[in-house]
Amino acid sequence: MKGLRVGLIYGFAGLLFSFLWLCAEYWLGFHSHRIGWYQFVSVINNMIIFLLVVLCMNKMRRASAGTNFTFWLAFQAPMIAVLILSLGCMATQSLFYSYINPEFFKLMPKHYIAEGMSVEDAARYFERTNFMGREALKNFVIGLVMTLFWAGGARGELGADNS
Repeated sequence: MKGLRVGLIYGFAGLLFSFLWLCAEYWLGFHSHRIGWYQFVSVINNMIIFLLVVLCMNKMRRASAGTNFTFWLAFQAPMIAVLILSLGCMATQSLFYSYINPEFFKLMPKHYIAEGMSVEDAARYFERTNFMGREALKNFVIGLVMTLFWAGGARGELGADNS
């Protein structure tokens, strides 16, 4: 039960920080006058997933002090958090692209076409549902890989005083 509660807390916190980062990208001009930097700056969202997994797993390790910290204990809370972040990002992105930056899917294709991307590729890449689904899938895959990696390293460790 601890894993579910920790996963829910960190999942919704990660979703909030991911949404705030998307807003910061917009407010700092990476969706408009600094659009050329967007592809580099948007990668910072991956750091939110990394921090989410690491902090969530550390919380589970502390909560499991005195017990055998198994793969399952290390895996469950971060994976719940990653699922919430991945599924919830569709809703937060929809909110963002509808109300905060409705011009995103007009400006981005124009920029990438000017940079040499074909019109068809730009239209396909920046089609709203496709773009948001790809972001959700990317969040899930990155989170899953990192959770498996960190949980695999945690197997067999004792939760009590590992430092």
